[in-house]
Amino acid sequence: IHDSKHESPQMDIFYCLLLSLLWLLVIYGLILSFKKKEHLISSIILLFIVYFCIMSGGAEAYARFRVPKIHFLAIAASVGMIEVFERLKNNRLSQ
Repeated sequence: IHDSKHESPQMDIFYCLLLSLLWLLVIYGLILSFKKKEHLISSIILLFIVYFCIMSGGAEAYARFRVPKIHFLAIAASVGMIEVFERLKNNRLSQ
């Protein structure tokens, strides 16, 4: 993930966990968007994510090519995060 000379192994694990959480929220957010019939918005976000994943992958990939997709990942993840927070809030209110 990062240059091991400058980062500790614990930070690498933290970055992996953070990235895993981000991707889980992205997937959850896109699924919710499709379920809510927001097909145009979720399709556009999904196309941008897939495009940048394809363009930033491979042997010649550099981190600077991955930067543009972070914004779209954040948008999709925020949909999932809002839903998670709403469910947690509703569970606390019903108890």
